[in-house]
Amino acid sequence: LTEEIVLNKLEQYIPKTLSKIIIHPAILNINMQPAGSGIYLNNQLIGQTPLQDYQVPPGDYTLEVINEQCESYTETFKVDQKQVKDFNGQLISNAPLEFDIPGIPNGKFKMIKVVGGTFVMGATSEQVGFDTDEKPTHEVRLKSFYISETEVTQELYTAVMGRNPSISTGNLNLPVESVSWEDCQIFINELNKLTGAKFRLPTEAEWEFAARGGTKSQGYPYSGSNVLNEVGWDKQKSKEQLNPVKMLKPNELGIYDMSGNVAEWCIDFYGQYESSF
Repeated sequence: LTEEIVLNKLEQYIPKTLSKIIIHPAILNINMQPAGSGIYLNNQLIGQTPLQDYQVPPGDYTLEVINEQCESYTETFKVDQKQVKDFNGQLISNAPLEFDIPGIPNGKFKMIKVVGGTFVMGATSEQVGFDTDEKPTHEVRLKSFYISETEVTQELYTAVMGRNPSISTGNLNLPVESVSWEDCQIFINELNKLTGAKFRLPTEAEWEFAARGGTKSQGYPYSGSNVLNEVGWDKQKSKEQLNPVKMLKPNELGIYDMSGNVAEWCIDFYGQYESSF
C-alpha cells in the first residue's frame, strides 16, 4: 500500500506527454519591379514578383531577383520568428540610352549598357595576333557603364562641333578620324553641354570588356564572332579604306566595329600590365 501511494504521487509530477516545440515562420513580401521577375531564395526558384506572404523558417537567406532586361538584385539577410520582411524597389534597367542631337536626321544616338563584372584582361588563350604589351593577363573588376553603340560618326561630330576634321569623307556614317585625344575632350565637353549628360572616353579595361561582350561573352577571338570577316575589317576586306558603321554584325552586347575600322581613344594613359595571378 505504501509503495502504491508513492507511485501515485510521482505521477503527479511526470507529464504524460512532452509539449511540442512551435516555431513561427517569418513572412517575406517581395515586390521588386518589373513584375514577372524570377525570385530565387538560396539558389532555388520560388516564384515571380510580386510575391506576398511567403513563409520561411527563421534563419539566413540569400535572395536574388532576376530579369533578363535588368541587372540582378542580390541581398543576404537573416529573419527571426514572426518577422515580416519587405523587399521593394525597381531593378536597374539594362535598356540602351538614347540622346536627341539637333542636326542628326533621326535625332538620336544610342549608348549600350555594359553590366559590370570581372574578366581576364590582355592576350588570353583564344586571342590571335596579339602584341607583346598585351601580356601578362590580369583580372579586372568593373562597375556597370554605358558605351556608344558605334564609333563616333562624322555626322555626330559635325552636329556637335560644326565641322568635320576627317580626311576620308563622302558618307556621314563613316567614323570620324584625324582627331587627337585633346580634340576628343573638347568634343565630349560640347556634347555634355548639349545633352546635360556626363560623357567621357572609356578606360582601356572598359573598352576591352565591352569588346569581349561583357557578362554575355562567348569567348570569341574577335568581338562577336570566331570569324573576323563577320564582325571586323581587315586590310583585304576593307580595301584599306574606312567603312560606314554598322555594316557588319554586332557583338554579344549589340556593339559594332570593335574589331577594326578605326583606332579608338581611351581615357587612361599607356602603361605596362601587371599580373594579378
